[in-house]
Amino acid sequence: MRADEFDDENKFNATFSRLSDYRREKISRLKHREDKTLSLAAGYLIDLGLGEYGLCERGMKYAFGKNNKPYFAEYRDIFFNVSHSGSFAVCAFSDFEVGCDIETSEKYNERFLKRFFSKNEREAVMNADDRAGEFIRFWTRKESFLKASGDGITRTLADLDTTADTIEENGAVYRFTEYKILDRAPICVCKKDGCFDGGAVIAAL
Repeated sequence: MRADEFDDENKFNATFSRLSDYRREKISRLKHREDKTLSLAAGYLIDLGLGEYGLCERGMKYAFGKNNKPYFAEYRDIFFNVSHSGSFAVCAFSDFEVGCDIETSEKYNERFLKRFFSKNEREAVMNADDRAGEFIRFWTRKESFLKASGDGITRTLADLDTTADTIEENGAVYRFTEYKILDRAPICVCKKDGCFDGGAVIAAL
């Protein structure tokens, strides 16, 4: 799906009307049309994913956990996470805590590399033929883990090493699964406890 499909006011409003009060209020608070469209798209993807459970986003009541991470108050066994960047949006669902991230930037930031990446990550980026691509790939891994664990950016990112396929922390295992939309839109989904089972709803907007 392309974001410009929501430029049609009738389609935007029709989708908007199918979403929950929480999502509609969130969209309405945003000032810029592009931000409204991405937030609408996130709600649309949540609704799409919930359809697999026989549910709809409009009927959801939201609550907020660690670092204000949202969850479904009446369906604590359904976990979800959303991310958007540029004109793309992603939503992941799982039976355990899950985080996802998508990045569309092609910029390689050496200052960020030195400050926020672990020694192993820095070496992997510096040794890569495509440093910018590897830099962004590791950034999505970090973001997805922080969202799955609920840590957000409250921890020292340089101490977080995401070069392995899994991370063990506080007795839990977090596993990474990577996707890509086009050449420059890496996606990473990080799921707690066991292998990711493919329960992600991914859409290009």
